[in-house]
Amino acid sequence: MGVMEDELVRASTESRLLTDGTASELAVKPTEVRITHVELEDGSRRWRAEWRIAQLRTKLRSSLGKALVSPAFSAGCLEEARLMLHPTTGGGRSAQQRDAFARMVSHGPLRGALKLKVSSAPCAVQYRLFIGEATEGPFMNDFTSTPVHGCAATDADWLTQVAEDQSLTVGVEFVEASPLAAKAGTESADPAGIKEEEEERD
Repeated sequence: MGVMEDELVRASTESRLLTDGTASELAVKPTEVRITHVELEDGSRRWRAEWRIAQLRTKLRSSLGKALVSPAFSAGCLEEARLMLHPTTGGGRSAQQRDAFARMVSHGPLRGALKLKVSSAPCAVQYRLFIGEATEGPFMNDFTSTPVHGCAATDADWLTQVAEDQSLTVGVEFVEASPLAAKAGTESADPAGIKEEEEERD
């Protein structure tokens, strides 16, 4: 099946738009996280959250090496999630350090890590992260015990993924099992014969 729903999440408000699946018709603003899901044949859903960072170089220079953090969003079982883009080398406070960081942002190579922060998730989640067309993962994490998780700094140069309009799109993708599939998986995980023995005792 195609895209069933598109959500645009702003920093302060949330708006839901139902579309015919043509994502090109949606103009996503720099402060928004766009969330889509596709319903699979087994009833599970593949969720994808995309954060377009407009004018990446300008934002990194302004942040002086601190992480760029997306607005909060919810997708499937993930509640109050955020994407965090960490440049490997911070700007520092001295003029020399700031100049070195500015040169790296302008000319590269610009490297760093992408993390996913989740305030609430009912179980461990397997997911992939992407920076432009580059994909990292899959990763498995229980966000109830480790709320911030993701890929370590890679050798990939972020500037090679920057679009012509100087934006960079990062995001996360994961599959959320349907309730029936999750129940079937739980039952199949029971040791053989235990359920039958308990019924005989009753």
